Amino acid sequence: MSMKPMDTDDLRDVTVRSASGAPVPLGLLGKPVYVTEPGVLRTEGSELVGYVYIDLNSGVDVESYTREGEDSLRRAEDNGGVQLAPGERVEWSGQPQLLAAGKRRLQWIAPLVLFVMLGLLYWQFRSLTEALIVLISVPFALVGSVWTLYLLHYPMSAPVWAGLLSTVGLAMQTGVVMVVYIDEAFQRRVREGRLRTREDIIEAHAEGTVRRLRPKIMTVSTMAVGLMPLLWADGAGAEIMKRVAAPMLGGLATSAFLTLEVLPVLYTLWRSHQLRRSIRDGVPLETVIGMVPSWARTSAPSMVPGPLAPATSMNSQVGSTP
Repeated sequence: MSMKPMDTDDLRDVTVRSASGAPVPLGLLGKPVYVTEPGVLRTEGSELVGYVYIDLNSGVDVESYTREGEDSLRRAEDNGGVQLAPGERVEWSGQPQLLAAGKRRLQWIAPLVLFVMLGLLYWQFRSLTEALIVLISVPFALVGSVWTLYLLHYPMSAPVWAGLLSTVGLAMQTGVVMVVYIDEAFQRRVREGRLRTREDIIEAHAEGTVRRLRPKIMTVSTMAVGLMPLLWADGAGAEIMKRVAAPMLGGLATSAFLTLEVLPVLYTLWRSHQLRRSIRDGVPLETVIGMVPSWARTSAPSMVPGPLAPATSMNSQVGSTP
């Protein structure tokens, strides 16, 4: 019951019934005193707890605010400005606690995922170099995601991490498809004996890149059209979806640039080095290339110009090379 100081006399006059039934004023039983006490007592872990709710301004990073708050509290304790009684402590809960738990899990999940991704890529291409070339797409995609988050002033949070992880998977997918197209054009020209100079390698990789250009643009455009309306959405859950879609849109742009510009260049440098090595050592290019994936040993009839007999003969020779 809340009371004002002027109600003290009225409170003294309030009567209660005694055991004999006679009314007794409260003024005869005690003296009213005004004190400040919590309206609700909360417990957590069998201990009394008091919450201080903090609303951050727009653009303030939760992790940075928590780190600065902990430093300020530590300095205040050292200077005597804040004195905690024995058994009292200050803990940060809510979103900072969730972010800390997520970072602890990512410390061992992220290396495990990268190792699994590298193993799957090596299983696909039968080449560690090609697997590493595809993995380069991950940081390039995240560059666009980070810039988008910076321009939109979105701090790191659980929805942002979900968008970043989706961007990583998207970059891996587009990188794999691009390398497959380039590798198919390269291996087909190797079987036909048409790779003798660096210009021949560039021509083969240009063929694979051009064949992938329209599907890549269609993929990026379709996903962008589906994600962009989420940036100006309004209503329940809109704030979460914005932070999921923003890093994905930025990653689409930089991932598209990578797969169309950077990956073919890296692939050309690698294959040119193999060609120079075969010329220097005086061995066939097939020997330097080594094992060829099963999907690159044969081509569909529509993709192979001219008769198929020479390609089939060369394919058996390449497949038998250790």
